[in-house]
Amino acid sequence: MKKIFLPFLLLFISTNLFAQMSIIGSLGMGGGIVTGYLNPNLKDLNNELKFHNLKEFEGGMFGFGGGGGLILGNIRIGGYGIGGSKETISMRATPSGPTYQITSIARLDYGYGLGVIGYQLFNFGDLRIAFDMGIGGGSLELQIIDKMTGASSWNNLLDVYGNTTNVSKTLSMNFFYFQPSLVVEYIYGGFLKFFIAGDYSGIVNGKWKQDGEFDVTSVPDMKFSGFTLRAGVYLGIFL
Repeated sequence: MKKIFLPFLLLFISTNLFAQMSIIGSLGMGGGIVTGYLNPNLKDLNNELKFHNLKEFEGGMFGFGGGGGLILGNIRIGGYGIGGSKETISMRATPSGPTYQITSIARLDYGYGLGVIGYQLFNFGDLRIAFDMGIGGGSLELQIIDKMTGASSWNNLLDVYGNTTNVSKTLSMNFFYFQPSLVVEYIYGGFLKFFIAGDYSGIVNGKWKQDGEFDVTSVPDMKFSGFTLRAGVYLGIFL
């Protein structure tokens, strides 16, 4: 009787486990590289640059970073960081005194890091679609370099009263960042995950600083929230 009952018991257990795995759904963990086309809204900043005879930043910028995550059923937990930069070169004249032509370089650095939690909406085998929400922080840094010569005098740079024909100043702002995303993923061989995502980049401005030390006053109202197109590949175990 026991020998007859045992196969039915094993069949029941295996069937129940398979049902449990179906309820759990996807499983996986891994990490890798993240790239993207970062496109914060630079309209307000460009208006300020134009007012001061500096070239505007056109379009977005290429970003590079890394991240990772864990998938348990339909729940997704992880995080990543990414950043990019771009620059313009302008010719402008001194505003007062003798008129000199100055080469001005405007360099913009933009990046952020965030934790992500999400939910898998659809699972078509190796093709999956999910909604993620990320929360974190980042920074935007604008460096202005005015050059009249190819070199600066050591003594002029160190002397408190010294004048130099080459001047560099950095304006930076830390911000709170939130990001709803729609993600499409493809699992290859159970160990590679390719993904592409469309993100809304929500930016809540913080205070501006000069050279990371001094407060900046009379800052105009500038909005930077925009969009990002992101892609990457993770190496790990994905079931």
